[in-house]
Amino acid sequence: MTAITRDQAQALAALIATMRPDWQTPGILKALSDARARGTGWDLAHAALYAAQDPSVRTPAVIALPGDHWRGRAIGDGTPLHFDRCPEPGHGSYRVDNCGACRSETLEATAPRVTEPGGVPMPDDVRAHIDRLKERSR
Repeated sequence: MTAITRDQAQALAALIATMRPDWQTPGILKALSDARARGTGWDLAHAALYAAQDPSVRTPAVIALPGDHWRGRAIGDGTPLHFDRCPEPGHGSYRVDNCGACRSETLEATAPRVTEPGGVPMPDDVRAHIDRLKERSR
């Protein structure tokens, strides 16, 4: 588990203070310090941002307390983060509406088949030059 560093905590506190002007930076830093054993630096950053986003949270001390802000919600609407996965075998880590593996397979299927040495097609003038050099060497 990678804990949040002092520099990271100061940067995070500064960001939160600009987004929540009613919260003071020293109070945010204290809450981050109190909460640092609850998870990784990423976990703490997410929880702090979730807590700061909630207008009903009146003080940054909530960051260090257990609550919904530690449960990983999508920023914005408070609903759990979920998306439908691509149903193709081996593509389960991609969104169904944006599957990189499907796009890659489509591109591969439509790519021109190259039979040149090294797999790179040569322009006609280069091919002609090579052929002339072969003729000279005979």
